[in-house]
Amino acid sequence: MTSNNEGHKLDLIGRCHYSLASFSLHTSNYLCAMEAYNRNLMHKLLSFIHFLPDDLRNKALSYHSEAMSLIDYEMIISRHAADATSKQIAMAIHFRRHAWLRNASIPDDARNRIEDSPLLPQPMKHLTT
Repeated sequence: MTSNNEGHKLDLIGRCHYSLASFSLHTSNYLCAMEAYNRNLMHKLLSFIHFLPDDLRNKALSYHSEAMSLIDYEMIISRHAADATSKQIAMAIHFRRHAWLRNASIPDDARNRIEDSPLLPQPMKHLTT
């Protein structure tokens, strides 16, 4: 048996999604590191705010509290991005596994048994495809 074009296309899609997901994961990690850096800067800045005159101190404290709330949202965003990226990596691995099965030179009946294996949490092939 020869390999088919569907398997090559699925393998290419899986590789592209995996590359994109790894870049997204690096971006999420960088965002988390920037959150920690910004939080550290804001804590250092807080010690200097107390030396300001009263009228400037109140304004600076309001800016500081707004910056801290934005930093908290930055952490939430990085967590959500990491969660979405992990799902994208799982999808890319699933695509590559399905492509490997399509490209493998095994008989069609064995391939169908592997795709519909009860050991998998869900069938590799959706029933409507």
